[in-house]
Amino acid sequence: MEKIFHYTSINSLAYILRDKRIKLNRLDHVNDPDEGKTSDWGDLSKFFYVTCWTNNTNENLALWNMYTPNMRGVRIGMDSNFVGKHIVNFKYVKLINSHNIGYYVLEEGDVSKVYTFSIFPFTPVNYLKESEFSLPNVHIYKPMDELPHKYECGKIGITKSDYWGIENELRYRIQFQPMELLNDGKLNRPNAHFVQFDYLFCEINPESFKNMEIRLGPKCDESDYILVQSLLENHNPKAKLERSYIRIK
Repeated sequence: MEKIFHYTSINSLAYILRDKRIKLNRLDHVNDPDEGKTSDWGDLSKFFYVTCWTNNTNENLALWNMYTPNMRGVRIGMDSNFVGKHIVNFKYVKLINSHNIGYYVLEEGDVSKVYTFSIFPFTPVNYLKESEFSLPNVHIYKPMDELPHKYECGKIGITKSDYWGIENELRYRIQFQPMELLNDGKLNRPNAHFVQFDYLFCEINPESFKNMEIRLGPKCDESDYILVQSLLENHNPKAKLERSYIRIK
């Protein structure tokens, strides 16, 4: 099974080990300000949740520097199929799955709030030269079709300018879209609204959890090794622990 890798802090690793789950951050909280913008449907970053990984087996100094504190973090290696079911941090009364789209229904007085969600498995980010880069078009209108209005939101979050290419990312994405069903049955889809939570979680499959690999950052010292070793002994004793191959002052 192919391994994919995620650079993060030792603190984040502690939560991942304890809870056996991965956080997906809302796309408007990532470091690229153009994420989620479209040429025809505005900014959709507040409807998408992502976890960012790479399949580059070589250690990446840029990623150590960008995503671990002073290169004293960890690189987590996981099987590429590690993602289990996702977990929402709000209460709902009904979950409906239909044609690869899910619906969470929340009853609030005379209004049923509905969140539709779509899951996009790990996909490589496409890095384009600045001269070729443009915001994606997501609305397709074909008046002769049975369903003339189509929205290709799967384009969101996987196209970036090539100055981000050093990250060599793979992304797992979940789209949440708020809707409101009024008591007269009419549907209101407020595009100006956004989902009222900053992150989601996905469970880690048990077998993938046991196959986890942890590599310490280039500037980790012996105390960091002892701390991570203790975390693994308590939460995932089958995981592999190793030190960085990079030598740096």
